[in-house]
Amino acid sequence: EETKTGYVFTLETDGFSSSTKIKAEVTIVDGKITDYTIVSNGESAGYGKTLIEDETIIQAIIDETDNLDSFDVFDYLDSEASATITADALLEIALAALEHYEEDYK
Repeated sequence: EETKTGYVFTLETDGFSSSTKIKAEVTIVDGKITDYTIVSNGESAGYGKTLIEDETIIQAIIDETDNLDSFDVFDYLDSEASATITADALLEIALAALEHYEEDYK
């Protein structure tokens, strides 16, 4: 969806939950992610859900838009409650939005 401030992509991918996908809206302006909002998810409380609610990794993805190919999700995971599958899914959504933008809107 094109807006006055860029393009908003709504994407879904599998997270840890097998029954509910992670759904997000990613806004891209001039090839950079400027907003990343989780619309819905079925991630586990205390693991993936906590990672999403904390938003640290989401902000890091926004901040590192130019370097996502080398982005390491492990830098943003709690060693005891690691939510690797959720973190990988969040990165996958960002990369897919950027790829779609590059292919169709740039």
